[in-house]
Amino acid sequence: MFEPAANPAESPSPSPARRIVFLGASNVVRAISTLVETAELIWGAPLDVLAACGHGRSYGRTSCVLGRSLPGILQCGLWEDLQRRPALPTAALVTDIGNDILYGASAGQIAEWVEQCLVRLRGVCDRIVVTELPLARIESVTSWQYRAIRWLLFPKSRVTFADAMPRSREVNARVTELAAHYRAVLRTPQLDWYGLDPIHLRRAA
Repeated sequence: MFEPAANPAESPSPSPARRIVFLGASNVVRAISTLVETAELIWGAPLDVLAACGHGRSYGRTSCVLGRSLPGILQCGLWEDLQRRPALPTAALVTDIGNDILYGASAGQIAEWVEQCLVRLRGVCDRIVVTELPLARIESVTSWQYRAIRWLLFPKSRVTFADAMPRSREVNARVTELAAHYRAVLRTPQLDWYGLDPIHLRRAA
């Protein structure tokens, strides 16, 4: 006797073998398809993907960009969802650390928020990648360019050019220390990844 052929529509979908977590802001939004495709090339598909991102996203406070309000990454529902899901080998990307400078947060406060994320991730991840701030590009910004960017992207910000530049260096130094402490892979953004916009990666990059 021949067994009837299985109906592909009734075949169960394969379960993800790995999980990827993305934490960031507009660069994650703009590159999410590339990020997922790259991860699938490395680890195969399907993947269980969780992301906390959004234009102007803060790591620790509610932000509002173009009329859309988002909770801080620390306060969002990703963490509860992550705890509910079955255990899987997990990798995470922590990026876009810098928006909070324009929101007026101190370097210490930003570092504390990032550290809380790393503490939560360290308990479930076998690999964490953290990106530094794009200092090479930021330090080439003039005062008038800074004011234009602040007016366009962070219109309510009152953080001056004189305050933002040293704070960026301090935040980056603290992020570097945190990455080492929590055994994360640290990646340095390269100058040629950016064009006129010193915050967002060029599409080609």
